[in-house]
Amino acid sequence: MQKAARGVQSIEIGFRIIRVLKEAGQPLPLKEIGHRAAMPPSKAHVYLASFAHEGLVRQDAATGHYGLGPLAFQLGLAAVRQVDIVSEAREELDYLRAVTRCAVYVCIWSNRGPVIIAKVDGEGQGSLVVRIGFVISLSTATGLVFLAHLSDEDREAAIAGDDVLRGMPDLSSLIAAVKRDGYAVAPEPTLLSGFSGVAAPLADYSGQIVAALTVFGPARLIAQTKADPVHLIDAARRLSAKLGAAPP
Repeated sequence: MQKAARGVQSIEIGFRIIRVLKEAGQPLPLKEIGHRAAMPPSKAHVYLASFAHEGLVRQDAATGHYGLGPLAFQLGLAAVRQVDIVSEAREELDYLRAVTRCAVYVCIWSNRGPVIIAKVDGEGQGSLVVRIGFVISLSTATGLVFLAHLSDEDREAAIAGDDVLRGMPDLSSLIAAVKRDGYAVAPEPTLLSGFSGVAAPLADYSGQIVAALTVFGPARLIAQTKADPVHLIDAARRLSAKLGAAPP
């Protein structure tokens, strides 16, 4: 039992390479992978060969560079599917899509900001249809929901790292409004002309935010939700209750 608790060192070393590839966001040459993983290229190559055999890593035939393989993609999707909120959210996503005719997203917080883990598409999105895994800007309704519920330290760090947020003179009042009203409206003017969004927090049994529920679409469709966000707020409360949150 003591040995099991310590883990398998070779696996931990090998996954330094996987983390390097994940953080790089693009395929890398062997020498660079070894450098970033703090190991000789010859040693990195041994691990890469094993990972490639299992499909966790792939090698580009033209460049010889290594990137994450199909198994990594499948593992990521499997992890998302096992998050309870994804399955629990489906009914509310369909409901909001029906009453607003807009796209509806569920986003969780990541080290890159809000990321979409579940969605249904709406009317009039055109080329703005986004995929699971898309990272949402912090200067949106979704971003404001998370900013309002982050710790002071994390909020300051997020603002410091975002040029758009630092240039918003009314950011403090927008965050205060989210805390007061229980939902956020996309700041005006929006980053995407003609589009807007409204978002509400999702809480779990601890009462802490675990995700954001967002209605997004053409301004002409989103106007009613801005004026009367009752459908969004009610859906967020129902979904939060499924995740264990106490009634407000």
